[in-house]
Amino acid sequence: MLPHTGFYSKKQNNHMKEKRNLYLHLTDKCNLFCLHCYCGDRIVKKRQMTWDFLKNAVRIFADEFDIITLTGGEAVLSPIFYQVIELLNEKGLCARLDTNGQDLDKFFKKITPKMVSELRFSVDGSCPGINDVIRRKTGSFEKCIANIKKAVKLGFFVEMTATVTKQNYKDMAKIIDLAKQLKVSVMNFHLATVNGNSRYNDVELNPKLWLDVVEKQIKPQKDIVIKYPPRFSVKKLPSDYCGCVGYKNNRLSVFADGQAFNCALYFDTNRNSREINENRIVFTESPNETDDFRGINQKHRGACQRFYEITTFSKKGLGKDKIIPLCIYYKKTLNGR
Repeated sequence: MLPHTGFYSKKQNNHMKEKRNLYLHLTDKCNLFCLHCYCGDRIVKKRQMTWDFLKNAVRIFADEFDIITLTGGEAVLSPIFYQVIELLNEKGLCARLDTNGQDLDKFFKKITPKMVSELRFSVDGSCPGINDVIRRKTGSFEKCIANIKKAVKLGFFVEMTATVTKQNYKDMAKIIDLAKQLKVSVMNFHLATVNGNSRYNDVELNPKLWLDVVEKQIKPQKDIVIKYPPRFSVKKLPSDYCGCVGYKNNRLSVFADGQAFNCALYFDTNRNSREINENRIVFTESPNETDDFRGINQKHRGACQRFYEITTFSKKGLGKDKIIPLCIYYKKTLNGR
């Protein structure tokens, strides 16, 4: 059981009606090096979870989370990946996979739809000319699309995820059309933030431009669920907005080096709130990410301080335009069924 942190209670979480998500970064190794990847230098270091570390992490966290996502880097490149699937199945845990869709031949031979709850493919363009530039590998689009088709045909629950950047923001409507053509169940969007690889690449979208994308391109569609992050609100907070992810504490990402974070904006820092040390979870000393979570005024819970640290847009400029940044994990769901 996780110790009580002082900014979360199960009663609060149930009130928000959100599942708790554990992300296990099995390996930092990846066969792509995307412009916007939030893991940044971690990908270069290529650290991997050992089997003993993984079993210990599952022992510590399994009872506290509803969904376990295997991710990376690229999770299927982990030498223990298939052992992990077996372990989670034995324990009756709900497992899903985040993948770039590049190396799944062995996966499709060994894994059935009953063994994973969901496959989530990353696709950053409706064509090779956009996707492959962002993913920085020629042929990555065609390989991913072929594996999405195969996954759908085999009966997996499939979701597509696109990260919106300066390089692809005009392509969102076409990406939704592609997802429908491929018969995936969910189209999920992220908006690129300035951390990880994004620090070295010009990917951050102007808030006004993103609001325009949402208004003109992201619309309810028949036969597909669409999820997107509003990320910004004009003049006032949305009525259903519950604040920073740090207050909810309903997600945790664990890396091979033992660091554990609530929020992806901190992945390229050493401000992790927890770490696995000698078979137990340890809460780190301040300064860490929770300092920012706790510092948010309860009456005005917009984005955390980390957003203002990394964005290229000034707090003064956003205020002048009456634009309020929101937590990156706050999302809207458009169900067109």
